[in-house]
Amino acid sequence: DMLLGYSTALIDESIMISSNSVLQDGEIAVMDQFSTQNRFHGVTVGVLSQRRFDCLTFEMLGKLSFGGARQTAVVAGTINGEEGGLLARPGNSGEFKQNVFVVAPEVGLNMIYHPTPCLDITCGYSLLYWSSAAQATNLIDPLLRVNPNDPPDADVFPQPGFEFRDSEYILHG
Repeated sequence: DMLLGYSTALIDESIMISSNSVLQDGEIAVMDQFSTQNRFHGVTVGVLSQRRFDCLTFEMLGKLSFGGARQTAVVAGTINGEEGGLLARPGNSGEFKQNVFVVAPEVGLNMIYHPTPCLDITCGYSLLYWSSAAQATNLIDPLLRVNPNDPPDADVFPQPGFEFRDSEYILHG
């Protein structure tokens, strides 16, 4: 069978890092939050093949989706309730959006056992790949410039600014 249609998908990720420390002079509460959303809309083409042998059916699915993804990233942080966390500094905090083109192939394999006419037992595997996805872990400054009281020399290491660092995304099921 041939497949043709519209596809939509959503990938949400978030990381929250919080710490409460008690010192002689008081308490320090730090919270950093990084979240991403990838909303995909596109066209899907594919093929589905089934082979039946007595009480077993083998099913293979191959699909290719392509289209646009709206990526949204939110970075926020606080230290004792004031803006700017340990990793979420004022230079990289806020809400950021971009549109990217995504290719998303999918493969599925199923084995279906039919012990009776009214009962099917299915065992399968599926793999989905996205060529470009914003992920929460990629929002954290890779150089870990974290000391707000001793900022690095701006000429050598500029303060962390926001940057989309897309990566491939693979799902197994």
